[in-house]
Amino acid sequence: MSLECKRLRRLELNEEEARRRHLEQLDRHILERLEHRFGQYIPKERLEYAKEQKPNFHRHEEYLEHLKREHHYEPKEGEQVLGDYCGEIHIDREHQLVPKTLAHERLHQLSDKRFQEICGKGLHEGLTEYLARQISPDLQIKDLGDCYPKERRLIEMLFARAGDDALARAYFQGDWQLLQQRVDGDLGEGALEEIIQAAKRENYEEAERLLKGL
Repeated sequence: MSLECKRLRRLELNEEEARRRHLEQLDRHILERLEHRFGQYIPKERLEYAKEQKPNFHRHEEYLEHLKREHHYEPKEGEQVLGDYCGEIHIDREHQLVPKTLAHERLHQLSDKRFQEICGKGLHEGLTEYLARQISPDLQIKDLGDCYPKERRLIEMLFARAGDDALARAYFQGDWQLLQQRVDGDLGEGALEEIIQAAKRENYEEAERLLKGL
């Protein structure tokens, strides 16, 4: 190997190490902000476990291979899959939404699995995205993208109806009592279940109508 090749190789290694350290620092900062914002709701043992688990950061092509190998999924033309969580966090590190995507996947890791089991994938993703955006000012994120807009709008309406505390308890603790009490108390017995079922059918217009009490 020529001296020039060796020099270029050292530069590549130095850049890779600098990127690795930057991403690790970013992840620590995100966990700190999530703990500061939602720590009162997150079970301590789940938070401590998350702190021990390091995300996997991939180059773009490596991430596509991961999706194909682990999830048997290939993004359609024009579709962006930026990260996923299924026991471990995997992130495509080569896009500008890494901070928000990492916050989103960390929230999946910190959430109670009963939330998605009860409310379905749409509301789960919508609330996860909504919560990730709550710490975006701390991360100095300017471009938040437009992930799950219909689901997120429904979550915003639920927050307005039931309050932060009720949804945070359901999301992080699997405790639905306060959320159901507030929604059903305002809109009638069984209203929350009707809203959830409409969202599971991806009929967000119907879910919004129900939330408005129409």
